[in-house]
Amino acid sequence: IFELSKICSYSSVRSALIVSLGDLLLRHPNIIEPFTPQFYAQIHDIDLSVGETALCTIAILI
Repeated sequence: IFELSKICSYSSVRSALIVSLGDLLLRHPNIIEPFTPQFYAQIHDIDLSVGETALCTIAILI
C-alpha cells in the first residue's frame, strides 16, 4: 500500500489509501506498526489535502 501511495499521481487515491491504512492500523496494530514511520511521512505529501488527510487520520488514531 505504501508503494502505491508513492507512485500514484491522483491525490484522491493517496488520501483513500491513508484512510484505509488508518483503519488497518486500528484493527491490526501489531502488523502495521513496523510501517508507522512511513505512515507518518504521508503528512509531508506534495498535495496539501493528502497531508491534511494523513494528519486527521493520525489524530483520530491517537
